[in-house]
Amino acid sequence: MPKALLVIDVQEEWRDPNSPLYLGDDFKDLVMNINDLVLFSRQHSIPVIWVKHVLKADGSDRERFQPEDVSYMVEGTKGAELMSELRPLTSEVVLQKNKFSCFLGTNLEELLKKMHIDELILCGIMTNTCVRTTAFDGYQRSYKITIIRDACASDSKETDEFTFKDIQNLMFNSECVSVADFKKSG
Repeated sequence: MPKALLVIDVQEEWRDPNSPLYLGDDFKDLVMNINDLVLFSRQHSIPVIWVKHVLKADGSDRERFQPEDVSYMVEGTKGAELMSELRPLTSEVVLQKNKFSCFLGTNLEELLKKMHIDELILCGIMTNTCVRTTAFDGYQRSYKITIIRDACASDSKETDEFTFKDIQNLMFNSECVSVADFKKSG
């Protein structure tokens, strides 16, 4: 089953104490686990697709109910960049999105079809929003979904655990596994 790894929204904004999105973490373990997962994927010819949530400075692409003065993950700012320890290869796709789901307003679905992908391996921030929404949208498009538990983060472990349980309860044949278990399964 051809797989692709989506690394979702692992951006500087989450660890900037001056940001309204600050999660109070330096994300060293998360970044280490994602880099391990990315290296494994590259070694096993699993395409890596990087996704960044990026908003226009003029606010023209903000959500209908977002405040007009949205000041996070703004195009061209440090907060919108991938965390500095993560380095996509020039041959890897970096998508920008402005919605929770990686499918909305992007060419992700077209790209996955062109690559003949059947399974999505998901990791990133926030487990309960962008990762979860992408998982559900992928599942509705008939992709097998695997979430890498220790390569995801949100505002708390409780939120993460609830989200993993929810995904496994609602999406048949989905998995929520550790990096180590994913690597064992090959």
